[in-house]
Amino acid sequence: MNLMRRTLLGSILAMIGWKPSSAKQYGPEAGEQTKAHAEASSVTPRHVLCFLGKDRDLSHLSEAASQAIADFAAGFSIDESYSQAEPDDRMSQSFAVCWGRVEPDAWSAADEEAVAHHQSVLYILGPSMQQGETVTVSMAALLLVER
Repeated sequence: MNLMRRTLLGSILAMIGWKPSSAKQYGPEAGEQTKAHAEASSVTPRHVLCFLGKDRDLSHLSEAASQAIADFAAGFSIDESYSQAEPDDRMSQSFAVCWGRVEPDAWSAADEEAVAHHQSVLYILGPSMQQGETVTVSMAALLLVER
């Protein structure tokens, strides 16, 4: 789906500019050299990818995801707790929140139809990311969606 790619791209762009909220600036007016000091946070972001299936069998999606993870997405994993081989009534509302957030008209009527009539849901969890890893991990997430 183009929507997924555009949503992830928007996330990547947001993360490129990511700076810890606790960054402090010291200036020469205070008699100190200019430097940035950032305190590390114990909270790290991670991607959660949601794939909707056309039938009530997760094996095809799961096998494809497992192969892609093995090929190029180390650290990603299939979420066995919340993935399900049945429709999830919350998906239409969940996807509706994202429609047009990254780019206007990024979805089509066919996308909305696919979400409304999905038969299964597979979640893939990305690894927790440190600030320096966000672009690399996000690119792996985009490749997973593309494949």
